[in-house]
Amino acid sequence: NGSGSGAWSKVGTAELDTTEIFEVDEFYLTGVIDDVSSAQTIYFAIPHNCTCNGITTILGNAITVANSILTSKNNAGTSMGTTTIAFSGSAAGDMDTTVFSSNNTFTEDQKASVESDGGSTTLSKLYITLKFTKTV
Repeated sequence: NGSGSGAWSKVGTAELDTTEIFEVDEFYLTGVIDDVSSAQTIYFAIPHNCTCNGITTILGNAITVANSILTSKNNAGTSMGTTTIAFSGSAAGDMDTTVFSSNNTFTEDQKASVESDGGSTTLSKLYITLKFTKTV
């Protein structure tokens, strides 16, 4: 009540309710491939020591003729995994996700890249989100 009664005490971690704290070590980097139907590479600057958990993509509009294959690479240029953007039945807003489990660790100030093989036709933007977890 502000009357000066009581004493201040330091709250320890045992007294904290951590059930509502989620994903404090996670961060995301986003980018756009201007035309997933042409061979392009985009780069991401890595700001922390971390592990790249995966990629999520959103297609800007339908692509035709063939699938577009993305290859996500680490700083050394080694593949972390591939993502297929399917042309059959494709439409604006289609999402694809790939989880990475190898070649996916980074140190601060390295780079990651995502490459499109340009296999499809019809110009379409592809919106990309890479998910990371900070490491010590």
